Amino acid sequence: MRKKIVLLTSLFFTNFSTNIYADNAQNESVLEAQAKILYPMNTMAISNSNRVEKWNSFSSSWSDLGYMGGWPVKMMTYAESNILLAVHLDGRMGQWTGTNWEDLGFPGGWNLKMVAFDYKEAKYWSVGVDGNVGKWNGKSWYNFGNLDGWNVKMVAFDLAGTFWCVSEAGNMGRWNGKHIENLGNLGGWKMKMIAFDKLGNLWGISNQGIIGKWNGNFWDTNGPINNLALNWVFWSVK
Repeated sequence: MRKKIVLLTSLFFTNFSTNIYADNAQNESVLEAQAKILYPMNTMAISNSNRVEKWNSFSSSWSDLGYMGGWPVKMMTYAESNILLAVHLDGRMGQWTGTNWEDLGFPGGWNLKMVAFDYKEAKYWSVGVDGNVGKWNGKSWYNFGNLDGWNVKMVAFDLAGTFWCVSEAGNMGRWNGKHIENLGNLGGWKMKMIAFDKLGNLWGISNQGIIGKWNGNFWDTNGPINNLALNWVFWSVK
């Protein structure tokens, strides 16, 4: 039986609780240095038209899955035992049943930008439309507000459970135990979002909608594929 999320007082989870082209002046040199990358199995994405895309490794292209369940979505992510969650364009949250989205409404009364799951601590986090960060406490979102003064766009967690985020300005941040360390525009990119795959690799999508994989010095990229600009990337946990 599918594990079901119930966003009521008695919750299923009591602790609901990761310029691709750089700046114009350095475009050519950066692109020459960037290596071709292989996307992990089960790579999924959300396009800038809010449609779901699945990577086809045989054709090396994106397969358009359209508006799954009729929902245009801001983002999607897997949580816990392969629970697939999404945030609708209007800020509602949904759980995939296998054929459609079960509408979970506005958990805790929050209009959401996104939701994330920290596998290390088995806790759910979210970002509200005001850039405020929340962690589910079993009944509602504990509101951290604009953490360290950041207007947060999205949050992600690496395999160690470290909190990462991207601001609305496109710079990246990482929690250092006391505050958010500002990593700036890592590799010269302003980011839409970042994510960590199950091997712990850091991926990101630039403001231009191109996926990159961080190699420690810069973002490796395949550039635009199918002329498709992306908003989000994620993977199945299996």
